[in-house]
Amino acid sequence: MVQNVGWTSVDWDGESWAEAERAAEKMVFRSPLFVARSAGFLALHAANRATKSLRHNGIAETRFTERTLATQARVQIDVPPEVVYSRVSDVAGMGRWSPENTGATFPHADGTDIHVGTIFHGHNKRGRLRWTTRCRVTEATPGECFSFDVEAIGPSGKPLIPFSIATWTYRFEPAAADATTVTEEWRIGPYPPAIIAVARRLREDDLDALELQSRNLRITLNNLKRVLEADAAS
Repeated sequence: MVQNVGWTSVDWDGESWAEAERAAEKMVFRSPLFVARSAGFLALHAANRATKSLRHNGIAETRFTERTLATQARVQIDVPPEVVYSRVSDVAGMGRWSPENTGATFPHADGTDIHVGTIFHGHNKRGRLRWTTRCRVTEATPGECFSFDVEAIGPSGKPLIPFSIATWTYRFEPAAADATTVTEEWRIGPYPPAIIAVARRLREDDLDALELQSRNLRITLNNLKRVLEADAAS
């Protein structure tokens, strides 16, 4: 059965990345998914081999089922869309904004020409955890949209385990003169309903997995806004 759900507004003051890191780390280490990670991974891998990544066709609404989770956040940045796009699509510098990602490397290119089909390795951390994902750019329209699928994961520097993990999408809309409304979306699935149910039940620091990811989106966008507007003013 499909359930239509509106986006949930999550406010975040951007005071500290450490708070989000601690909550995420504790959620991973204490969760039954971590304890039973082998069985859980095999179930996810089998389910994802037969599925394709979902696409979100608008920023004003969301629709997800018992097999998917998604969240988005938005912010207005007082610089033009082309400028914001150029900074977001420079995935090697994503660590400047994200509380989880620390940057990216390019196994088959130099990273100066980001286009549909470009593959990059995203390097990530949550407290003591370190891991690398293999990502593939699925949309790269300057000034409008940048999106990529996370299609493999592994320990630091070795994204050797293939399965469809998540889709990240950034949309850029002109706002006031020389301003941009930026929407960042995170989506996982389709997964078996039991996996989604467990993910929604996990809580740490009074946040479930979806709320925790929503907070991370807000941190990312607030830092993007702060840096780009400061650069424009200098």
